[in-house]
Amino acid sequence: MVTAGEPAGLQVAGLRYRLGERVLLDGVDLGVEPGESVAVVGPSGSGKSTLLMCILGLIEADAGTVRVHGRELAGLPARQKAQVRREHVGTVFRSGELLPELTPLENVALPVLLGGGDYHAAYRRAAELLTELGVSQEETPTGTLSCDERQCIAVARALVTDPQVLLADEPTGSLGPQAREAVADLLFAAAQERGCALLVVTDDPAVAARAGRTLRLEAGVLTDAGSGVGA
Repeated sequence: MVTAGEPAGLQVAGLRYRLGERVLLDGVDLGVEPGESVAVVGPSGSGKSTLLMCILGLIEADAGTVRVHGRELAGLPARQKAQVRREHVGTVFRSGELLPELTPLENVALPVLLGGGDYHAAYRRAAELLTELGVSQEETPTGTLSCDERQCIAVARALVTDPQVLLADEPTGSLGPQAREAVADLLFAAAQERGCALLVVTDDPAVAARAGRTLRLEAGVLTDAGSGVGA
């Protein structure tokens, strides 16, 4: 829980990460407020995905702090980091990271169920999100669906817990035009309407332009690349 005066959303300060001789993050500072959308662009291999992994606590940074909804992740045991992610963060990976043997409805409801949520409420919310994205709710294994459909399911799964922070790693990179628009619409609507702090890593200029701010990561340094048209 965020106490009075405690920053909500996402706060990153002095984040450093070196991989061998390469400095991928060189004192990165970043803040994303509730309801704000920020896009991070940059050359391939510049460390954009690494930044997200450090924020999630899946990669241990060499230095710096990450606060998610007022909780400092650095130094927390793995179990507590997982709890913070489960309670406050929704994540959309380019590959989806879905369980192929489950149906779309089961995949989307799963985070709520793993967190001890009510079964009926979880499935009801999952069905609402899938309907919003135009994804079929037939009893079909997710692994048999198209790439476009699977990524829409991944976005729905990220939103089902009503996260305070929403992270997306190339969420539209492998999608067709129609699905790309549907996914982008839902992500940026989440920031505006649900009050999420949205951070999107993308190589898609059209997606980056929809963000309220665009930052560029290059040579380990994060700089302002201008303002988009989103919130």
